[in-house]
Amino acid sequence: MLAVEYHANDDVRIVELPVPEIGVGELLVRLRACGLCASDVMEWYMKPRAPVYPGHEPVGVIAAVGEGVQGFMVGQPVFVHHHVPCMVCHFCQRGSFSQCATFRSTRLYPGGLAEFIRVPAANVQLDVLPLPGDVTFEAATLIEPLACCVRGINRAAIQPGDSVLVLGAGSNGLMLAQLAQQRGAIPVIIVDPIPYRRQRALEVGIDYVLDPQEQSLLEQVFAVNSGRRPDIVIVTPS
Repeated sequence: MLAVEYHANDDVRIVELPVPEIGVGELLVRLRACGLCASDVMEWYMKPRAPVYPGHEPVGVIAAVGEGVQGFMVGQPVFVHHHVPCMVCHFCQRGSFSQCATFRSTRLYPGGLAEFIRVPAANVQLDVLPLPGDVTFEAATLIEPLACCVRGINRAAIQPGDSVLVLGAGSNGLMLAQLAQQRGAIPVIIVDPIPYRRQRALEVGIDYVLDPQEQSLLEQVFAVNSGRRPDIVIVTPS
């Protein structure tokens, strides 16, 4: 099978790998789509671990089912999470799942940018999601980043009537702004210097869309927020 192998931002290779063999409790998934996360191209993060096989927002169709697997079948479309927590340790009980030792040790092989991936038994048990028929493979690649945004919104503890300022109208910024609206925030203001991103924010119905290069950002926020600073500010650019 073909897979993407990362060595550096200017050295990304398409390589041949054997199709993974699966064991008890595991799944083999044929990939149909995979999102590209900003972390996949952060050279300071990726290069020291190279060669690596990126892609952690994968969606595909089950190609083989390991012994003992229940609830899944060949041909079923699924989203697969790349890490899963144990749900019982100190960190999991506090909701800090990414600090869980199981979360840090579980991973897909080789990665989402490959023709096939092996899904470990722990992932199969805890975080393989069957896709509804009306969700496309492309849309389903947003499940993982959307989950990150939901967690962030929960931690922000937005209350109805809060004013929220989102810095950055990339994919996560747009999702965070829409989630804030769902929680009853008003107004929701998003800021981005890139015109096409501002246009997209208007298209999805964000209350106010500002250009930080046009004039003082604080003055623009005062103008649309009754002269007040926002109750909550969410920073998305890294």
